[in-house]
Amino acid sequence: MDDLSRVSLLQSGEDLAWDRFYNENRDNIANYFSYKGIPLSEIEELTQETFIGAFKSISSLHRIVSLIPWLYGIARHTFYLYLRDKYKKPMLFEPLIPKGDTSTIQFLSQRQKEIFYYHLIEGLSFKEISKVLGTADSTIRVSFMRAKRKLKNN
Repeated sequence: MDDLSRVSLLQSGEDLAWDRFYNENRDNIANYFSYKGIPLSEIEELTQETFIGAFKSISSLHRIVSLIPWLYGIARHTFYLYLRDKYKKPMLFEPLIPKGDTSTIQFLSQRQKEIFYYHLIEGLSFKEISKVLGTADSTIRVSFMRAKRKLKNN
């Protein structure tokens, strides 16, 4: 099913469509929060908040969108709200540090780490990442290439 049909079905509020959308994407969103370092005890709540946010905002979609980048955008916003509430002040993106050797990734900027996560871990295209981050896809490509070069040189 294409995204346009899926958006229409979700906008209709059909329970089965939402159940299917949730079941197909729940684990990926939970993994997103896990990779961000969210404690296991809070991942399910943040995942549910992401889908509640999607449910509340689906009716405002008036143009064709790619659902997965849109959903990750909501998850990202949920993550920022979590950090704001946790630390009682706006915070920048927490470092994405893989479990293991962190000596090479420390040379990347926060934005580059985020792009690597979306592209290499989540498998999003540069165009999809640009929608999630609200940046031109050419900017995402350049950042990714610079990050690769930086990792290669360090």
